[in-house]
Amino acid sequence: ERDLDPRGLPVFAADGEQVGTVIDLWIDLAEPQIYFFEVETADGQPTTMVPHGFADIDKAARQIRINAVYSHQFANVPKLKSPDQITLLEEDKIMAYFGGGLLFADDQRKEPFI
Repeated sequence: ERDLDPRGLPVFAADGEQVGTVIDLWIDLAEPQIYFFEVETADGQPTTMVPHGFADIDKAARQIRINAVYSHQFANVPKLKSPDQITLLEEDKIMAYFGGGLLFADDQRKEPFI
């Protein structure tokens, strides 16, 4: 009862631009946890999968922030071939895209912190 249902929440990229809205959750039934948010994008493209681990859910603001990629990069997230299942290869590609964004989404992330 106290958990926020993320369906219907707006999704914002690292630059603060809204990139879509969560329309569904992909849950592993063997381990009851959210794996992906299915996001309907504002540009009319097929839905985009966002890994739960790369999403920050702001309950107070009722929004989801993705700090790994910027709005102009969101359209290039690998898509699924089938709308109702994800293959291991597709899952790897999506995770790698967001993981790579943490390091290479802009030039400031490429340099060491020292």
